[in-house]
This record gives sequence, C-alpha cells and structure tokens, in this order.
Amino acid sequence: MKNPLRFMPFLAFLAASLLAAPAKKAEGLANWLRFKEAPRVDELQVAIGHFKHPKTGVTVDLVGAIHIGDRTYYRDLNKRFKEYDSVLFELVADPKRAHKPRGPSNSPVTMIQRAMQRFLDLDFQLDAIKYNRPNFIHADMDPKTFAKRQRARGETMLNLMLKTMREEMARKRAGEEIEEITTAELLIALLSPNRAREMKRLLAANMGTVEDALSSLEGEEGTVILTERNQVALKVLRRTMQEGEHKKIAIFYGAAHMPDMERRLKKEFGMERQGLTWVSAWRMPK
Repeated sequence: MKNPLRFMPFLAFLAASLLAAPAKKAEGLANWLRFKEAPRVDELQVAIGHFKHPKTGVTVDLVGAIHIGDRTYYRDLNKRFKEYDSVLFELVADPKRAHKPRGPSNSPVTMIQRAMQRFLDLDFQLDAIKYNRPNFIHADMDPKTFAKRQRARGETMLNLMLKTMREEMARKRAGEEIEEITTAELLIALLSPNRAREMKRLLAANMGTVEDALSSLEGEEGTVILTERNQVALKVLRRTMQEGEHKKIAIFYGAAHMPDMERRLKKEFGMERQGLTWVSAWRMPK
C-alpha cells in the first residue's frame, strides 16, 4: 500500500527542526543528530561540536539546535550559554529587534513549527531560549536580504520541497532502498494513548529519511536558506574573533547547518575539532 503521508517526517522535521544544511554521508547530519535507544528511555540527541584554534587558543562550539524540544533541553542550553563570551545565534530578523520578545508570527515556517510543537507536546525554541542576554549576537540575515537573495535565485520553500521529492523518486526508479514511515506505523502512533510521545519516537527513529532528503537540497551552488546563511554567520564569527575579547564562542544554529559549518571552520578558520558533547532534545520513556 502506498503511504500517502510518506513525506510527513521530512516536512515536520524540516520545519520544526532545522531548515538546515546538506547532509553528506561521510560527514553529515548523522554526526550531529542521532536517535539513541535504551531499555527505559529513547532519546533524540543533538551534538555540540567543540573546536579550537591551535595558535590563538580561541574555542568555538557549534551548538546544534532543534527548534521544538523538551523543556529540559532548553533549560540545559540556557545554562550552557552563560559560560560563553559570545553566542552567535540564528534568526532571520531585523538585528535591532532580534533580542526582543516576539509575538505571534505569520511566517508559514513558524506556523508549522507551532503546530508541530502543540501536536508533539514540546516547547518552542523562540519561547524558551533567553535571547536578551548581553552575550547574544545576531548572526543571520535580515528579512529583506533573505527575500532578495531568494528572489535572485528563484528559491522558494515549495520548489525546495519539489526538488527533494523529485530526487527521492529518481532514487526509487534507480532501485535504491528508501526508508519511510509506513501507514501502519503512523496509525499505531496516532491511536496510542500517548500519541505525542509515540509520534516523537517514530519521527526520531527515522532520521535516515531526513538525512536522505536533506542531501538533495544543496547541489553545487548551495541555497540561500542553507549555505548563504551559514556564510553570514561565519562573517559575524570572524568579526567577533577579530575583536580579541571573545575567547570562548558558541554558534547556535539548526543542527543540520553543522556539517557545512564544521567544514568551513576547519578550512577557512584553521580550527581543529576537539570532540562532541551529546545533549538530549527529546526524551521518550517506554
């Protein structure tokens, strides 16, 4: 039986989790986002990558974000962010207003994220993270620049989705096996007395589907929503490092931005990876 909701995990995760970067098999999203099974509690975990410059001693932590998560996940991040000289954060917004509390948004992406937050009984990142801290630095495009760059490329969320679907169909025609959530699995989760928890488990366990979908977005020239925003963030990083007062820096961006971020830190900044710390974004008791 064909699964009419086969793209649900990708649509949900793309909006709720990252709108993020390319996932190459050798150095991709699996290094930053993982589903960990355990006898009592399954977890969706996100990595914090630790990098250090061998000469200056400046450290940069790539703090992968999930845009909807458990309340304890955001509490943990808020505590961690106190330890940094600066936290460069992701948000397509006017830099003058990026630190201020936000009301309801008419953005389609935000509306989908809000819907998934309620459906999965999670918290929303923009509500839970304390962006008004003095060490927070906006490191993203403003809305006008973002829209201008998308118009220049002819890039929209719709054609990115269509591109992903075409790539998947091409892989199926070529005989590749593609993981997908079955109708039976979806119905079992939806009919469970603990629907939110079981839907979270189902989505978290199908990270392979998300990774395969994200891998088709970038191509040779990248995208505005992914590559160009990473470039903006790293320009802010370079400026922050040149000020000389910031020795411990975090970049707080969607987790799937991180494979490209890591590559650029190594190649363009001469940073060396020191290791990973895994934090729990979703906990699903059994």
